[in-house]
Amino acid sequence: MSISDTWPPKPAWAEEAEVYLLAEGEGEDLEVERRFTLKVSVGQATATMSETHLRLEGEENAGLIEKIGPYVSISPEDITPEIAADVARAIMELLQRYNSA
Repeated sequence: MSISDTWPPKPAWAEEAEVYLLAEGEGEDLEVERRFTLKVSVGQATATMSETHLRLEGEENAGLIEKIGPYVSISPEDITPEIAADVARAIMELLQRYNSA
């Protein structure tokens, strides 16, 4: 069984999905982290939505351990008056895309 066989599809809002193997347990069990992201750039600003799922994959104990997020972050972190409008538009577009999915 591969990890991709046991995962549901990525959330409708996510553009990217990354999978990381965190630890191997006894037998067939694996602890896996999957990160989902959506990025929107406007001018000099980028807003990012991210959500992380920690799962146990295996024959007996498969399932979601913990869901973290979704969280919104912005780049650059230091917002100057010159790029504040870009940041606001990037966040608004990000939330619209998230909510319309």
